[in-house]
Amino acid sequence: DVEMIRTIPVIGLAGPIRAGKGEVAKILARRFGFYTFTTSQIIQDVLRFDEVDTYQSRSVLGEVGHDLRKSFGGDFLVTLGIRQAIAAHNRGSRFNGIVIEGCRNLDEGVAIRNFQNGLLLWIDAQYDIRHKRPDYRFRLQGVGEQEFARRDTFEQEWMDPLKQMAQVTLINNSSLEELESGVVDVIYQKLNLKPFF
Repeated sequence: DVEMIRTIPVIGLAGPIRAGKGEVAKILARRFGFYTFTTSQIIQDVLRFDEVDTYQSRSVLGEVGHDLRKSFGGDFLVTLGIRQAIAAHNRGSRFNGIVIEGCRNLDEGVAIRNFQNGLLLWIDAQYDIRHKRPDYRFRLQGVGEQEFARRDTFEQEWMDPLKQMAQVTLINNSSLEELESGVVDVIYQKLNLKPFF
């Protein structure tokens, strides 16, 4: 089973707030049969294991993720997610690849690119388009325009090395249909995979 994980596609999704990483993950699951998880889900699983309330704000999840990476290595969340995928496969779940949404640092990018069929995608969109997109996490936290701009600037700066490491950049300034078409094209070109439909 570990050998199977080494040879199937492993795709990491990185990019700024509201760029469309979640939509790309949904497209990969629906059109290609990929197993998907987010680094936030992994953090929530760790919190649940420690019997901590699993609804946490983005900033709290970020702090916990930072602490986990610092304590267990920069690729800890990706590694743990891959182990969960192997466990799901061992329980009978079948999938054609793995998608890791929310890669945050170079160690995670390196871990993904080290897979035989590893692909790191940077998902991006213009600031004004991203700012207008709904995001329940920010609404629940009462995040306004200035706070969004502050967080966005901070994330863009420290994630720039990961952006430079990405093998492909997908720009998501338009419709979901155009995003889906772009995703399908990239997966075919880079991994020679055709979608189910």
